[in-house]
Amino acid sequence: MTGAGERTGVVLSGGGADGAYEVGVLRALTQGASPATGYRPVDPEVYTGTSVGAYNAAIMCSRPGRPAAAVAEELQELWLERIANTVLSCGNGVFHVRGLPFQFLDPGCFLQPWQVLANLARDSVDLASVGLVKAAQFATSDTSFQSRVLSLFDLQALISTSPLDGLVDETIDLAALRRSQKRLTVAASNWQDGVLRLFNKDEIADVFGTDTIRASAAIPGIFAPVRVGGVPYADGGVLLNTPLNPAIVNGATTLHVVFVDPLISDIPLKPDPGTLDTAYRMMAIIWASNMRKDILIASAINALLELLESGGPERALRADARVFRQGGWPVLLRLIEGRAYRKLTVHVYRPASALGEGEGILDFHQERLRGLVDMGWRDAVEHDCAVEGCVLPGRPALQEEDLSRRLRPRRQIRDWRNPADMPDWGGRG
Repeated sequence: MTGAGERTGVVLSGGGADGAYEVGVLRALTQGASPATGYRPVDPEVYTGTSVGAYNAAIMCSRPGRPAAAVAEELQELWLERIANTVLSCGNGVFHVRGLPFQFLDPGCFLQPWQVLANLARDSVDLASVGLVKAAQFATSDTSFQSRVLSLFDLQALISTSPLDGLVDETIDLAALRRSQKRLTVAASNWQDGVLRLFNKDEIADVFGTDTIRASAAIPGIFAPVRVGGVPYADGGVLLNTPLNPAIVNGATTLHVVFVDPLISDIPLKPDPGTLDTAYRMMAIIWASNMRKDILIASAINALLELLESGGPERALRADARVFRQGGWPVLLRLIEGRAYRKLTVHVYRPASALGEGEGILDFHQERLRGLVDMGWRDAVEHDCAVEGCVLPGRPALQEEDLSRRLRPRRQIRDWRNPADMPDWGGRG
């Protein structure tokens, strides 16, 4: 339990289909199965999320009156039965590729023939419309012929997110979110001006609606930007994949940060990477760098507060120079101005091995998602601050190298194709 004036926060990163890993961590935390909570169930008061993390966070915040553990159970069911591509579903619950008839050969599609025909008809209209626009642009452009030919290739024109639209609208109850006492912030990237936009719970529930969640999850180049208030927005991960600071601003003092990307050194470097592999690695490097900065700043806050408590400003000014390089100067200035800070506890949960190649973010097959949920559960149950690089009051300030090396053995994703081998998950599987 947290003391007076303290709040527990959960920070959920982006990562497409890999967001199933977050569900396993949430279940362990809310059921009291993790040493990070002293084996006590937690009901976080603050949630922040980006992309798929925004969706998971919104679900956790939009069920007022229900125990957090029960909501996490529901979230797991949504992932494994509604979002996943199952033997009884026709595709996954997030997207489908327009104009590819063979994708409708899944067994579940034969149970929904009219839906398949409706999708094919809508896809034909959409592709024809895109084709006309592209043809007009090709004919009227004053760029080189080569540039005009390249502009004809547009992956996002082939991707329909209508399943995601239905999922978000049907599972996120805005009226319930409005009643909720939890604090929610989701991150999106202004695609027009290139600036970060944080949407709080009131803006989501009362002003912009679920478009904010879709916008936060709009992977650039794959999903089209989503207009919110007339402005195009894309995946918040472009600028802030792991929104730790917004959770601190919302008053969280004990934070559980779920980051679905492993250390960069654990992501296989292919000799002949594809476009998605290259884009994924590039973004993972940026995301990991930004997360390390946020963690180091949190550690610097603790170090400076302890120096102030033990020796006042003079001793704080004599702190290790690395503390100030990590963000200590603005922290010290704010403290001198009388702006309060509290010591922070930050637990980080991240896979100890790569969750797949670049295309893994779009792999929603049920067996894979079940394996990711299991991995998140196990990582939270086995959480050990001695090797995870937690930020804890009284601990020495963390250094860059503390967050850049793999401290745990690799763990592979289990592929639960045999129902007899399905995980127990604390007796609630």
